Amino acid sequence: MFFYELTEWGHDMAPILVHLGRWGRQSPLKETTTPLGEPDRWDAALRTDPAGLKALVIDGTPPVRLGERLKTTGDRAVLQRLLDAIATE
Repeated sequence: MFFYELTEWGHDMAPILVHLGRWGRQSPLKETTTPLGEPDRWDAALRTDPAGLKALVIDGTPPVRLGERLKTTGDRAVLQRLLDAIATE
């Protein structure tokens, strides 16, 4: 029998996932003919640590304040629109 248990580091993601789940529940359902999977290209991507992601998604910290902890590629305006859309206030 196999059991999966989150590490303490993994538990740091819990508030972020809960917040994204709440945001996603507000999305209206719509029919789609596009299969789910990897997109051909990304509009924007980010890489940071769990505390940096929490700062962006939950605390509303501006990306510029994360400095070297945040690496982005693509259109930063798209990233900012996503952060604005999931802002708690």
